[in-house]
Amino acid sequence: MLTDRKNKILNLIVDEYVSTAAPVASSTVAGKPGLNVSSATVRNEIAELEYDGYVVRPHASSGAVPSDHGYRRYVLSIEPDVAPAAVDARRVDEELGPTVEDIDRWADAASSALAFLLNTLAFTTPPRDSGAAVRSVELVRLREMVVMLVLILQEASVYRHLITLSEPVTARGMDVTRQRVNEALAGKTAVEIAGCEIGGGEALAGQVRDSALEMLRKHDDLTVRETRMQGLSRLFDQPELTGHPARRRMALAAIEDADTIVGLADAAGSDGSVSAIIGSENSHESLRTFSVVMCRYGSPGQAGGLVGMIAPTRMQYSRAIPLVRYTAAALGGFATRLDGS
Repeated sequence: MLTDRKNKILNLIVDEYVSTAAPVASSTVAGKPGLNVSSATVRNEIAELEYDGYVVRPHASSGAVPSDHGYRRYVLSIEPDVAPAAVDARRVDEELGPTVEDIDRWADAASSALAFLLNTLAFTTPPRDSGAAVRSVELVRLREMVVMLVLILQEASVYRHLITLSEPVTARGMDVTRQRVNEALAGKTAVEIAGCEIGGGEALAGQVRDSALEMLRKHDDLTVRETRMQGLSRLFDQPELTGHPARRRMALAAIEDADTIVGLADAAGSDGSVSAIIGSENSHESLRTFSVVMCRYGSPGQAGGLVGMIAPTRMQYSRAIPLVRYTAAALGGFATRLDGS
């Protein structure tokens, strides 16, 4: 746990570094209003923040730069329901307002607004249904330690998957597991199953759930619509990419790879909350010097999608998070109207 003073100093370092892209000196932090401590005290506190992994110093005599761990701490300090600045919300409203009746323009307008306001790459997936749902699950014993899972979707698609058992299961036990799994998964989509636990404690039930989730996600991936992106040149104009052609190529390769957004969608929260994936937290190697802030729009059972932005880890989290949430809420309102029409 950080003391209030350390937390405040860390937040000041993040804010200053985000603004200037230059390592932050202790004298700069000490001069900030409301801190009321000497440069020596700030220097000692920064040394402890560095020891604990919240900041790094590029050189022994340089100022502090937030680490991924420091950015994560900063993000956790942001009020979860804080509203965006009025001028930012107004810009989103102005961009989205004329598109209410034009579904094809929703994603472009949302991406355009976020890219302009946050000066980086923004992406939005057009609305689609909430994903295929499970109709039923069947289990067929093939060998003593091998079971075939047959997943039947409500739209009549059928998928089969072999499961190697982690422990022997009797015929009676397999039948009980099948019933329990059907009770837990029937009617649910991948997003809903991701947050679903199957009671009983059988190892097979967990294996069936995980396999069904994997198959559903692959099925849904086949139906993902084109992702609309805006602001690539804005992203490339950031200091972290200017003069670094290798980083630009890696970023471009990740962005052009359709699997990137699919992977991000898997990591997005299913409860309408904003997800922030910071630097090394990214599963995609090419994005590990970037951060992603994103949010699903639409409610379970409705048409919906994903909206977010990609920027260097030095991003305006305190501005991006409420702005992405606000944009997702606006698109969610459109999706509700779509489902009701």
